[in-house]
This record gives sequence, C-alpha cells and structure tokens, in this order.
Amino acid sequence: LYEELYVADIDGGKEFGDPLLADTNIIIFQDRAYAGLATRYADVVFGRDRLGWGRGATGTLLLSPTARPFTHLRLSRTFFGGRFHAVMVNGVLNRAEGRYVAFHRLDWAPGRRIRIGLAEGARYDASGFEPLYLAGIIPYPVVGRLLERDNEDRATDEAVRNNVMWDADFSVKATRGLDLYGEILLDDVGTGASGIPTRLAYQLGALAARDLGGRPATLRLEWTRVWRYVYGVFYEADFVHEGVPLGYSQGPDSRAVHARAGLEVRPGLELGAIGERIDRGEDGLGIFWNPD
Repeated sequence: LYEELYVADIDGGKEFGDPLLADTNIIIFQDRAYAGLATRYADVVFGRDRLGWGRGATGTLLLSPTARPFTHLRLSRTFFGGRFHAVMVNGVLNRAEGRYVAFHRLDWAPGRRIRIGLAEGARYDASGFEPLYLAGIIPYPVVGRLLERDNEDRATDEAVRNNVMWDADFSVKATRGLDLYGEILLDDVGTGASGIPTRLAYQLGALAARDLGGRPATLRLEWTRVWRYVYGVFYEADFVHEGVPLGYSQGPDSRAVHARAGLEVRPGLELGAIGERIDRGEDGLGIFWNPD
C-alpha cells in the first residue's frame, strides 16, 4: 500500500484541492496512491501513479515518468528466469469525458548485455473500460476493427475509433562503464499518395561511468527529437493528460540536447553540471494534422 499526501499554502490552490482552513489557500493534495499484490501468477497494481518505460533522463516517448499520474490497473509477469517481462496497463484519463488509455509491453533480454522493449499504446473514448483492451493480448488496431465490425450503422464507427502508437527501445552495455540506449516512437507512417505526414519521435543516449583519480565520475549525453503532430489527432483521441503529454514532456515539434557530468568528491558529496538546449517549432501540443 502506498499513499502520498501534500499539505501546502498555494495561491489559487482551491481550484484543485480542498482547503484545510476556511478562506485560505492551505490545501491538502494527493498525487499518488495505489495498492499492489504479488502472486505466483502475476503482480497486480491498482490506483493512481506515474509510469515510464525506457532509459531517457529527460523523459521517454510513449509513456514517460514526466507525465501526470493517472488512475490505472496494471498486470505484469516475468518469464524464463527474468529474460521476458510482460505488462498490461488499462487507465482512465477523464471519467466524465470518457477518455481511456491502454498499453501493453514486452521486455526481452536476449543476452547479458542487451535489453529490448516493444510496446503499443491506444487512446480511446468509451463509457468504461473496454473488455477487448483489458484482455491485453490483441493488437490495438485489431481491437478497433472488431469494435467497428459490431456496429450496424457505419456512422457510429467514429465513436469506437482509437489512436494507436508503437514504440521500441533498447539498452546495451557496450563496454565496462559505458551504456548506450535509444527509443523510437511511431505515431503514423505517411505516403506520398495519401498526403499523410509521417509522425515519429526518437531518442539516443549514452551513459559513461569511470574513476578519475579514484573518484567515481559520470557523463550522460542525450538527444531527443519529436516530429510535428505527434500525440494529437483530429478526432481528439490525444495522448495528453491534464495538459501534459503522456510521452515526452517537450511535446511535438521539438528537439532537445541534454548533457550531465558528475564527480563524487567524497562519499555523500557530488559536484555536477547540467547543460541543455531545447528548440521548439510552431506546432506544439494539441496541434494536429487535419486531413481536410
């Protein structure tokens, strides 16, 4: 069982929290709370929490720990001595508006030095959790087609339409003290005939750890690029929660270079420096490609 509570005096805090004292901005606020149970068959977690997959220091692309917490049910299981790890997530972003999200992911370690992750995410609208997404084993584009097939009136197909994204990431221990990692997110593939623009994002990074004069030192370099229109679609099934992307925090039409160096002067005392360059275009979060 896990619960996090904050008590603070925040200007305008009454807009999102309950005041402890009348006519004040001293509020009680909660971000994360969940219950988890480990069984011989699977690990089960239900509640409100942040999630993230990948190695990015500044955030990841499909589902990032920089996103806002959301309420979800999570099932996970490890197979074959830890070489495979499967996880399924079904969450609600806004119950009043019927905005739901589903993810499933398989993490594989083909060797001691490398791990590969494959994941898929879907944003859909419904009055509650859709059982076909809860099943977790059906590819999400197929789920959308099955739901459309149940409709006798083609005019209602829009109500079950989903927005699907695919993601792959890797991490490699290249040499002793050097890790390489990367991630690619595919939102859509465009063709010249259709006029649909390709929408993707990618991230590459390296983390080095060495001893300098007997003192541990680290250096991380990371490059992230998110193309235009990622996370958003014209039928409003966006990968956005509380005004923040579920994926990379800078949103679409952005690129970021991140560098961090650290040196442990003595146990418990580290000196570090961080440098970033972030570029943004005109098409940010909520801007979508309009087929019309």
